[in-house]
Amino acid sequence: MFPISKEKVESSFIFLFLLLLALFIGKSLTILSPAKSLGIGLGLLAFLITFLRPEFGLYLIIFSMLLSPELKVGGLPGRDVVIRLEDLLLMIVTFTWLAKTAINKELNLFKKGPLNLPIAFYLFACILTTLIGIIQGPRLIPAKGFFYILKYTEYFLLFFMVSNSLRDKSQIQRFLVFFFLVDAIVCFYGFYQIIGGVGRVTAPFEGQVGEPNTLGGYFILLFGILFGLFLYSKSRHQQFWVGGLLVLMIFPYLFTLSRASYMAFYPMFLTLIIFSDKKRFLGFLLFLGTLFALLALPSNVRNRIGYTFVPEASQPVQRIGPLSFDPSTSSRIVSWKICMKEWRKRPLFGYGVTGFGFIDGQYVRTLVETGIIGITAFLFLLSAIFKEVLKRFRESQDNLYKGLSLGLLAGFVGLLVHAIGSNTFIIIRIMEPFWFLSAIVITTPELK
Repeated sequence: MFPISKEKVESSFIFLFLLLLALFIGKSLTILSPAKSLGIGLGLLAFLITFLRPEFGLYLIIFSMLLSPELKVGGLPGRDVVIRLEDLLLMIVTFTWLAKTAINKELNLFKKGPLNLPIAFYLFACILTTLIGIIQGPRLIPAKGFFYILKYTEYFLLFFMVSNSLRDKSQIQRFLVFFFLVDAIVCFYGFYQIIGGVGRVTAPFEGQVGEPNTLGGYFILLFGILFGLFLYSKSRHQQFWVGGLLVLMIFPYLFTLSRASYMAFYPMFLTLIIFSDKKRFLGFLLFLGTLFALLALPSNVRNRIGYTFVPEASQPVQRIGPLSFDPSTSSRIVSWKICMKEWRKRPLFGYGVTGFGFIDGQYVRTLVETGIIGITAFLFLLSAIFKEVLKRFRESQDNLYKGLSLGLLAGFVGLLVHAIGSNTFIIIRIMEPFWFLSAIVITTPELK
């Protein structure tokens, strides 16, 4: 038997794919609308590009993270089922990666790493508790739980794909350029909204109802990354561009009017101070930022913060010590109390993913949905992320890797605080950038 090289296998695969693509285009033009034919054709083109150059598929994902529209594909009781372009693109890239690994045995689907076990444990807990919730019924709708677990799985698949695709430092630099380009586009879109008199700034293509809290969480993550790179860059040219982007982000961030994002900023920044050796410089920046907050914050930002502690007589008021809260915060606290009360009825396995309805607060939601099993797995995963990113920061000798790992650590701490009042760790526009960047940081010791 003559050995068949992987180059011949790939060439044969590409030839068959192009033949099928031509047949599909010829057939679809007669039975599908032009828009659907174009969409499917672009998807197949993305498949071919990713198969030939996997790195290009990851560039497409970076652009789609914040710049893709959402499409309604159906409805479930209490919530529409929507998908975004990056969902479809991620599925295409994932399928392409599977095809690539099937042909090229040198590629690994799941590279060994320190987060593999925590990720597997958490996914297993979500699946197990959801199956038990379906059996116990009737609150959990199986299709709804399935879609959410599929979304969680997408994030981890992205992590593994990026980990497997990284080869050298220059590749990381290219990914970061694309990340910051998207961030700049989002910031300019934010200024466009501010000038247009929009009440709260949101990311592009958010549908009829925007999600400013999501954009605020994204900014917290990028603030950490940019500050870390600024602190450890030895190039004035790089510091100029990174510093300019930091300044550009300030007003779009403030005009999200996201109180969870405001609350997350100081823990994020204090993390930079604690672990960095530039404590005086960061302390001075913190002083200037606090002075700006006291003297020059826009009036609507001041009002948004002050409104938190202004109860309304016509609405139920929740108090913590001497503090009274506005109706929005009060209703959130009431929902948490209800969750804790109902959780005691199913303490070990909870009600399953999506089995308790909508809850604003990641930790309470994880507890009531997946019980002690799930919250333990979730905290195990979070602690593993913190431990590994901190380890990368302390062991890195390269300035890029050191700044990137410190920035991710700071952004991660900010997201932990953001998650108190938001479902931060299941929001696609926060989690896709987070897991992409986490893959880069975790993989750095293996790179050339």
